[in-house]
Amino acid sequence: MNKVVATLKVGANKITIPKIWSTTGFESGGALYVQYTGADANDRYAVRVSGGAQVPILDLYQVTDDGERLARTENYVKELTEYVNRMTQQHEQVHQNSGNR
Repeated sequence: MNKVVATLKVGANKITIPKIWSTTGFESGGALYVQYTGADANDRYAVRVSGGAQVPILDLYQVTDDGERLARTENYVKELTEYVNRMTQQHEQVHQNSGNR
């Protein structure tokens, strides 16, 4: 499920991601994607995220070389395995004093 929650403007943009489902008793969350739809190659933007967690991604966009695709995939699996192995510890750190465990 995806949902557009804001359109960025020049200057500071403060956006709160709304809860888009009502399951209670469980954490809610998901990926945040920012898409630039302009046409000016000279535009420069920066995005700062507060309160997020970086999750490994596999980016094979426009990668046609089989060796490069395999190397990226192997690296992704390694990073994902390490991420999964740290999930419980990271969860406890993030929610230590939040009352949301």
